[in-house]
Amino acid sequence: LISFTNIFTNNKILMPLSFLLFIVLIYEFFKSNIVKYWLDSTLLRFPPFANVINNISSMQASLTLGCLLDAKINLNESLGITSEAIDNLVIKNTWKNITREVGKGEDLINALQKQYILPSLFVLTLAQNISQNNLAQSLLKLSKYYSKEVEASSQALTNMIQPILILVVVALISFLIYATIFPLFSIIGQI
Repeated sequence: LISFTNIFTNNKILMPLSFLLFIVLIYEFFKSNIVKYWLDSTLLRFPPFANVINNISSMQASLTLGCLLDAKINLNESLGITSEAIDNLVIKNTWKNITREVGKGEDLINALQKQYILPSLFVLTLAQNISQNNLAQSLLKLSKYYSKEVEASSQALTNMIQPILILVVVALISFLIYATIFPLFSIIGQI
């Protein structure tokens, strides 16, 4: 162990390079699909995070699909593009399943209803408006609604996290004060 640390003290360039390598490895680790899928599915299990993530994904999906259908791109291609526009891998796989089922000839609403992750408001709104042939317009209206929901749910999540962060900062400062003052008292006590 001592010889290992001597390598770093003798080579001044090795320490910054090893730190940089460590940062790159951590970045690549969290960028991998396996870790991202695990992290996305874990966040979907916690209600405050799930609410924000579902709102963001619904907003992305409704905006993308609405714009593509409004531009007269066929449904299968629009669904494929929409599935690629979603950031969360779990919800992205859900949209890929919907694309696959619609490609096999399944009705869009039936394919949406089979997926348990999508918000029921999203599916019900589309089910009501698909018969009126204004699917693109209803999707664009849904995207506006979900953008407002994203703001509200993000604000609620921020308000929930703030007290926790304050407690963490207080605990860290208390530890630093204790770690600084306690040795001083022990030194003064020996005098």
